Amino acid sequence: MQTTSTSEAVQFRISQERERLAKTWIYAQQLGVGTFGYDRHSWAVDVVIDLAFHQPNNLWELMLRIMEIDSSEKIVKAIGAGPLEDLMVQHGEALIDKVEHLATKSAAFKAAMQNVWIEDGDTPVFKKFFTIAGVAPPSQVKGRRKIR
Repeated sequence: MQTTSTSEAVQFRISQERERLAKTWIYAQQLGVGTFGYDRHSWAVDVVIDLAFHQPNNLWELMLRIMEIDSSEKIVKAIGAGPLEDLMVQHGEALIDKVEHLATKSAAFKAAMQNVWIEDGDTPVFKKFFTIAGVAPPSQVKGRRKIR
């Protein structure tokens, strides 16, 4: 009879929670803010925002899982405008190499990058980010106002 170590059990529990969080976040995005049922699932959006500030590596893994589950245009855009944007603002310098690597391997991730809107995109890290994404920094895009 095999026994599961405590570490394996903890890892299994973490993977179950990550899966639940990913699926709930996706569902909340599909519903949209203000729609019936959104409030019941919005906790996942709050957790994802918190992860961007306090657990960037866990959020990175979660984003990858979300895109494995659902790489529809709506979800990819939501990844870019939400968690990826938050990660880059909070931890861009630490993550830019991972971002560059993944962008060469995943069309969905590169599409998500094109939905990141960082107003202060004139830093070396953000210039590199937008170059990798293949889009102009928001400060160079006409027709959208800056929010300060």
